[in-house]
Amino acid sequence: MAAIGEHSADYERLAKDFADFLWFLPEGFIEADVTSTEITSINRMACILLGFDPETPPSGMHGPDVLATGEFERLFAYHLSLIGPSLAAGRPYERTGTQDMLEVVMRRPDGSEFPAEVQGSYVLNEAGFPERIRFVFRDVSERKRIEAEQLEHIRSLERILPVCAWCHRIRNDEGGWQQLEAYIHTKVGYDFSHGICPACESSFDLAAIDP
Repeated sequence: MAAIGEHSADYERLAKDFADFLWFLPEGFIEADVTSTEITSINRMACILLGFDPETPPSGMHGPDVLATGEFERLFAYHLSLIGPSLAAGRPYERTGTQDMLEVVMRRPDGSEFPAEVQGSYVLNEAGFPERIRFVFRDVSERKRIEAEQLEHIRSLERILPVCAWCHRIRNDEGGWQQLEAYIHTKVGYDFSHGICPACESSFDLAAIDP
């Protein structure tokens, strides 16, 4: 204890540095109790993303309070898949050592929602069992918007049929060239009946054509 007392100023400085690091982390950070789901710590960016005033961080909240309907149940099932085997065997939890990322929908107090990418890690007690969970998250709304635009662009390109400028055949998915009627029949099963439109009819002297 004397050694700790001698270095108390160093410990206090390190503790403050760590607290500042978490508070100003450029991603949302939340710590919650595994059993009660009560949120025990929340940083500045988490407050901003979730619609809280960083000057007065919320208290008394629980995990389900910041998640869209159904998301807590989905995450809880994932949580049980991780810790269930160790709990059933009565042995300490073994960390996965993998960089698992989940996408969830988070909810603000005003009811608005946003997609988020989440990574979490357990805080273990002296016996090696999870007692708290810490996770970082980021708002991926902009990425989702760009992905949706890119997908729509791809679909638009797919709707543009490659047509021969000379014979008007259409290039199919295999690279071959088909008459329009055959291509449409292959794609959607429609058949064509043929006639002549009034504009074309007026352009020709049909009576002069020998049948």
